Amino acid sequence: MKTNIMGRTQPSYTRAVDQELETLRKIALHFHSNDLEKLIEKSKEKVRYLQSASYDEFFDPYNLVILSMLITFEEELEKWKNTCLTLSQSKEG
Repeated sequence: MKTNIMGRTQPSYTRAVDQELETLRKIALHFHSNDLEKLIEKSKEKVRYLQSASYDEFFDPYNLVILSMLITFEEELEKWKNTCLTLSQSKEG
């Protein structure tokens, strides 16, 4: 089993990332934010990808989760922007 520079094993790192995700999910539940809950759920897909991509580097689990949320938010924003652009163009034409 490979260990990163901080001595943490991959399973331990994955558990730490999952704990960060769970903390954010609890915060979203506390604020009754369905949108934030959805963003966190979608971010879970990105977390594993980023975790694999950063296998040889050490990223704090919190930073990895926040980065995945930012990427997910950016993707959702791009979808929304494209939808608005399409609607705008269809009204013009």
